[in-house]
Amino acid sequence: FDGDGYLKVDDDNSLDITSNGTWEFWLKIPPQGMSADQFLLDKQGSYSVKVQNNETVIFGSTQSSGVRSSGYNTPLVVDKWYHVAITFDSSTTSGFTFYIDGESVPISQGSGNMPAEPLIATANPLHIGTQNDLTNDFVDGKLDDIKIYNRVLSADEVKKNYRATKSKHTSTSNWSDDFSSSFI
Repeated sequence: FDGDGYLKVDDDNSLDITSNGTWEFWLKIPPQGMSADQFLLDKQGSYSVKVQNNETVIFGSTQSSGVRSSGYNTPLVVDKWYHVAITFDSSTTSGFTFYIDGESVPISQGSGNMPAEPLIATANPLHIGTQNDLTNDFVDGKLDDIKIYNRVLSADEVKKNYRATKSKHTSTSNWSDDFSSSFI
């Protein structure tokens, strides 16, 4: 993405992740950084993922009790690929788990606690690389291997997906690193 392009995925019931889901992708912030908050994924009125302040990954959701957000607040390094996975389980108190490069990471609550309740389903399309209203927040960076699941991936599954695609996103890794004897 070069700061003015995006992808639009027409609404489909399979994109309405309400009770359990996983959002997974590779992200690379360009060397010059990102100039503003930039939406990676946005299904307006339901969920969104953005990079805020050039460095943190934020997940926003709309639930019956209101709009909420959680995030991974450790700054991301520019010009480096990151494997990001965010899982949501409406039956748990915390609701969300963030993974960076196959490992669970601490998250902070943004605008209120994430209650254990379903996300709102909408008829809006999914936008990749921009906010749903198309007025700003276009991504200037790289996204790859975007996947949305209608179930919570286990920690082992997230790690497996990270390892299986790591070599194509790192210059120091080789095939044997990704498929070692510890490959799940």
